[in-house]
Amino acid sequence: MAKEECECEDEYEAQNLSSFNTFFNSFVFEHSFVRACGLNNRRESRLIGGKTTEFNEYPWAVALLYKGHYFCGGTLINERYVLTAAHCIRGANKNNIKVLVGEHIRSFPIETKTKYYDVVYIVYHHLFNKTTYNNDIGLVKIKGKITFMWYARPACLPMPNMDYVGDLAVVTGWGKVGEEEGITDSLQEILVPIFSNNVCKTKMEYAPEEITQNMICAGFQNGRRDSCHVSNL
Repeated sequence: MAKEECECEDEYEAQNLSSFNTFFNSFVFEHSFVRACGLNNRRESRLIGGKTTEFNEYPWAVALLYKGHYFCGGTLINERYVLTAAHCIRGANKNNIKVLVGEHIRSFPIETKTKYYDVVYIVYHHLFNKTTYNNDIGLVKIKGKITFMWYARPACLPMPNMDYVGDLAVVTGWGKVGEEEGITDSLQEILVPIFSNNVCKTKMEYAPEEITQNMICAGFQNGRRDSCHVSNL
């Protein structure tokens, strides 16, 4: 998954909790029923294929800034927490991170209702593997609380053990739109079909040991765009 390099501190500020599973599972249980979650601001029909989103179409999509520069995306899941990837925050100093809510075009922030938030702490899965990307999940806790508005609303969290094979997933982010291209300026979206992990192991270009039960298999078997080309999440 694409992200710009950040100049991270030698000292790990991320809290590598051995009880991450217990912490996150209890968090999901307590916060799965946030009111008005998952309500987008789409005004046009959604088509399969990557494209620029509408302004604030996905009000839970946030940008993470490191020393003022974009380096990863995240998903707002309640008024205090942002869900992101472990590889984004591992080794980062929380004091150098800000969460930008309401962003759309990174080079022109005044076109939307953007607001910056400081970070209280960051935590990632204690079994995250930077080589295989297994357990690539983390949380960012912001200072204060976000007031939910039409341009800032949380995504809905799935219930444990849900099976989404056969559904279409929406992937958003400011990632690369091609192997030779840089990070996009505007928030992108793409619809990708969800497959079983067995399909990833047997019919796609992955070794069986690369796919674990902690991952979701989504993309296109014919080599069209997937989340690695459009998103940071």
